[in-house]
Amino acid sequence: MNPKLDAILERLLREVMPRSALRITLTDSMMLHNELGIDSLGLLSLAFRIEEEFQVNLSDYAERLASLQTLGEMRRLIQELEGQP
Repeated sequence: MNPKLDAILERLLREVMPRSALRITLTDSMMLHNELGIDSLGLLSLAFRIEEEFQVNLSDYAERLASLQTLGEMRRLIQELEGQP
């Protein structure tokens, strides 16, 4: 795990999560839609924030991004884009 990536990802997620979910502790197994309350508009907003923060281009990964189910899957996608293990 990369503590810097974890902190940034948590900050970005909390920016798009509904207020009712802001106090929960995030884990990789959490479902983006069901448990974190991130809808399709929130996911799109999160994608833009990830592109800006990590200086990556997600346009080639739109289908994969749309199919993300968990926080862990999102973390792995960012790690791949950054070339991290």
